[in-house]
Formats: sequence, C-alpha cells, structure tokens
Amino acid sequence: EEDKTASVIGCYTNNTEIIIPRLIKQESDEYIVTSISKGAFKNSSVLTIQFSDDSELKMIESESFDGSIIESITIPSKLKEFKEGWCINLNNLNIINISPMNPYFSVYEDKLIIGKKSIEQQNYDHLVFCARNVKTVKIPKFIKHICSYSFEKL
Repeated sequence: EEDKTASVIGCYTNNTEIIIPRLIKQESDEYIVTSISKGAFKNSSVLTIQFSDDSELKMIESESFDGSIIESITIPSKLKEFKEGWCINLNNLNIINISPMNPYFSVYEDKLIIGKKSIEQQNYDHLVFCARNVKTVKIPKFIKHICSYSFEKL
C-alpha cells in the first residue's frame, strides 16, 4: 500500500494466453506490478504469459508456476531476479523470450536462460533454466553456477 506496488498472487482465468499489465487500479489508486508471488500460477491452464512493454516486473518468486502447463513466457526488460525454485514443476515451458533490453538475463541457443547478478558484471555466468523439450545440451564454458531445478524432469 505504502509504495503503491502489487504482486500477482493468483490466476483465475480460462484464457490460455495472458498479458500481465504494468499496473492495476484499485478504486482510485494505481499499483505497479513488481513481482509474481509463490503459487500465483499453481496448476494454471494458461499456456502463454507475456508482459506489457512498459512492465516494471522485477522478481519471480519460488514455485510461482508450480504444476502449471505454461509453454511460452516472455521475460520483461526490468526483471532482475528469479528466486530459487521459481520453475519447480514447470514441465512444459519450451519457448522462452527475453526482452533484448534486459541487462540481467539472456536466451542462449533458444533453450537456456542465462543470467548475471549485476549490471556491472560483464559476463553471464549463471544457468537459470533449460527448456523442457531439450534432449541434449552442452553447458557453455562461461557458466559457473547452475541454478536449482534448471534441468528438472529432463
């Protein structure tokens, strides 16, 4: 309430594609969406998640997509943190797009999300996620850390 921010806490729709807006309005107040909470898309039937071009999303909590059937996600430019376990039971995610304006994360060979901890850091050194339809993968030499659940159920 004080800082006028909001978190996605649940998804109750039959739509297979959703776009998460930059802000939500509650009565006469506006709240900027900055995170996706634990369990927000648990067992959801959503297949595609996108964000508005001016998204202020900064964090995706652990277990946000637990048991969902999401196949495609587009990561916005301001996202800077995936909490450990964000992708638990995210077994169908195969299409990953990341805004080219995002300084923290990138897609590598259309199948890996790679990341770095700070903007000042020159190289990506974290493997954050591997698309679930991958049969084989060669981990790049520059990767120094593989995040938990990156290869779950492959």
